[in-house]
Amino acid sequence: MLHAHGLRVTRAAVSVLAVLSAQSAALTHEEVLATCRLASEAGFDRVTVYRVLDRLTQAGLADRLMGSDGVARFMLHDAQSSQLFECEACHRLQSLPEDAELQAVLERLSRSLRRRGMKPSESALRIRGTCADCRH
Repeated sequence: MLHAHGLRVTRAAVSVLAVLSAQSAALTHEEVLATCRLASEAGFDRVTVYRVLDRLTQAGLADRLMGSDGVARFMLHDAQSSQLFECEACHRLQSLPEDAELQAVLERLSRSLRRRGMKPSESALRIRGTCADCRH
């Protein structure tokens, strides 16, 4: 996957990509760093992990998402990474479940904007509320 996106295959890149691949929620830089350190005997430092996250984001493999708390979080890029639920208590960002009706609504909205002379290039949906962990 790294090679296919023009990135070097390094121990740090493989580790960061594995961490993001194993998560359903977006992670902060600190969470990625801590998980990499737990999963490997290699000594990962802050700068290396940040640079890898930056490269993955630039290559389109990961998304950098800003929470309402102003903290950047990262998740593996997929079709759902622009449709998110954000917990107002812990600021965890999770992809919304796939929903064909939601996709249809977003496509109708895009067509409506084009009829008005607007040219949408992407759409994003963020629903805020309280996650199951914070509700208990």
